[in-house]
Amino acid sequence: MPLATLWTKSTLAVYVETLREMPKELVWNKHLLLSTLCYATASIPLTWDQGSSSVIPILPGFQDQFGFSNHDADDLRYFVSIVFAGAGVGALLSVFINDRLGRLWAWRLYATIWIVGQLIMCLTPTVGGLWAARIICGLGIGPLTVIGTMSIVEIAPTEIRGLLAVWFSVLMNISSICAIFAVLGSYIHIPTSRMQYQVVWFSPCIFFALIIGASFFLCESPRWLWMVGRRDEAVNTLVKLRGLPACHPRVEFELNEIQKAIEKDMGHYEATSSRLYGNFKETFTVRSNLRRLQQVLLCYALAQLSGANSITSYFIPILNLLGEAGDTTHSLFLSGMYSTSKLFFTLIASFLLIDILGRRRSLLLGSALQMVSDIYLGVYIKYEQAGKANGSSSQAAIAMLFVHAFGYAIGKIIT
Repeated sequence: MPLATLWTKSTLAVYVETLREMPKELVWNKHLLLSTLCYATASIPLTWDQGSSSVIPILPGFQDQFGFSNHDADDLRYFVSIVFAGAGVGALLSVFINDRLGRLWAWRLYATIWIVGQLIMCLTPTVGGLWAARIICGLGIGPLTVIGTMSIVEIAPTEIRGLLAVWFSVLMNISSICAIFAVLGSYIHIPTSRMQYQVVWFSPCIFFALIIGASFFLCESPRWLWMVGRRDEAVNTLVKLRGLPACHPRVEFELNEIQKAIEKDMGHYEATSSRLYGNFKETFTVRSNLRRLQQVLLCYALAQLSGANSITSYFIPILNLLGEAGDTTHSLFLSGMYSTSKLFFTLIASFLLIDILGRRRSLLLGSALQMVSDIYLGVYIKYEQAGKANGSSSQAAIAMLFVHAFGYAIGKIIT
């Protein structure tokens, strides 16, 4: 297929053409772009934690304070995974909070909870306090991943909704890179002390405190404002987000669509007497919705079983298994480069491959790449432990970790 044809079929080319045809007021709108950026930062805590927690136990200051061993698999497993217990609970509780507080106040609440957990991790002198702090962090991380994408979808114009939603994934990958290199910088430049890990955990708190302050100048979701009866505010907010007057056909059409959707939802909830009960009933009793739920759960489960998140969280122990960890600086650098590759792979998959190959072929390609790399890594580890692996095969094993990341990036975009 000619290169020009590949470009015209890509998602990026479609968005470029769409942006040219859209009114400039709709695209280059500071209220829309800054509000989207604010909501997209909801992805940062998840991967900052995932990136930092995968490598912080290697810091001498952390090991001395909490008695961790770099080779103790149980300590590392509990430290990395306990945050997800809080994240699951927090994500579930967000169902009761998001519609009551609104998108901005819910985002501020969850970000504050995460900051509190980070500060406790910085200050606690005991392992018990560390576990409690990580659960608190999870209580903020889980609902942040819910509110971020929900809010972006509700404020974004239909034509560029996907383009704005991908900001969430981009910031997610950038956060992981920054976290790992922050640990590397602490290891190189800070003497062995508590300060080594405190800098890594405290620095994003400053960033989020500033974003929380800036959020008071940003836009709430017009859909939520209309839903709670604040219709004049909803109109004014949509006017700001679109950069068009209230009498413009585009604004009138969107307001009409919001009103019809909410009236339909409210009529359904009145029939079931409870909004929460109505949500569950519609999810589990409507066949089309139940099928969607099954597909989402299956895709998510298969994505987790692929091992991509395990590689991210336990990258350095995996390097040890492969016999390629090297010294601490080398291990941290490789871990950072692995996260960097995931960012570029995600961008390539999002904007170039998906529409060229199609959804099904992209999913099959991503699955095949992960399967091949998993098989190679498994066989290699067996021969490495038996002392029969050579230098070339070990370098190929490192390469297979990055092949696996590429396959996961393609599959993640599809799901």
